[in-house]
Amino acid sequence: MHFWNPATFREQGLDELDCKILYALDCDCRQSNAAIGKQLRTNKNVVNYRINKLLENGFIDRFYAVVDAPRLGLQSFRIYLKFSTLDEQKRQEIISYVTGTRKVWWSGNIDGQFDFGFLVWVKDTYEFKDFWLEFLARFQDRVENALISIYTGLYTYTNAFLLPLPQETRERPFQVVGAAFGHVEISETDRKVLSHLTLHARDPIVSIAKRLGLSPVSVRHAMKKLEKLGIVLAYRAQINFSKLGYTMYKLNLRLKNRSKVKSLQEFARTCPSIVYTNEAVGFADFEVELFVQTYDQFQAVRAALLALAGDTLAAYTHFIYYKVHDVQYFP
Repeated sequence: MHFWNPATFREQGLDELDCKILYALDCDCRQSNAAIGKQLRTNKNVVNYRINKLLENGFIDRFYAVVDAPRLGLQSFRIYLKFSTLDEQKRQEIISYVTGTRKVWWSGNIDGQFDFGFLVWVKDTYEFKDFWLEFLARFQDRVENALISIYTGLYTYTNAFLLPLPQETRERPFQVVGAAFGHVEISETDRKVLSHLTLHARDPIVSIAKRLGLSPVSVRHAMKKLEKLGIVLAYRAQINFSKLGYTMYKLNLRLKNRSKVKSLQEFARTCPSIVYTNEAVGFADFEVELFVQTYDQFQAVRAALLALAGDTLAAYTHFIYYKVHDVQYFP
């Protein structure tokens, strides 16, 4: 199920090579321009020029590291909010407060049964309680309803819908955040490097060292350690998909039993439009998030998933994330 449409990219001044470069950066943004050029059979100078133009024109917001924070002893809670009747200024006050909170690592504005959703990192339930009570002290009178669940896992897939040919997407890389919970100890140097990579993953080692007041050897050692421990899972590009004409949909399935979950997960892995599957205690049994250009495309993916769920399906809902804020996998 592949919806690649070259006309959409041409309207934005992009061609097939630009799309392939975006995808190469999404697979590994730390690979060199020469390595990307070799993959795509073009010169590294061409790659360098194209990347600079993609950045200049706002198609890439930044480069980030995918961090498996649960290995460091962090738990995640997800909150969906339905606001009371509010003017835009009061809504924006809530959103600005949440997105400006360091514990929040993902957030988005919703069109549907909720108005806003976000995820927070905390050390334990008591820390979350403190966070939540502080939030309510500020905004409880503006919230009609809140749904809270324990967020236990995330499968994050590379954005294979950028590629022109469906066969190129079958073995796309993906990362699993939260596969296991742990208390891996890292040094203060490791932590500094990790925090930097979360927001600036493509920076050269020498630049990172200068910015953090460390030696390049120390930075390189910290990066290798974080990768070996499975704390840093990948280095990726945060692409501005709304600028490319894509909308993010979320589909939530409630199931009578879990006999089809593995099949649903395998479908998600091989469907280029699906970029996340979520695992949580509470709300739904199987959740996917996908980028498409039209509602008809969303309906096609939804129909395939519902058919696969078959008689195990109890109910389903969906909504739209019409604005996604920064992704930051480590507080």
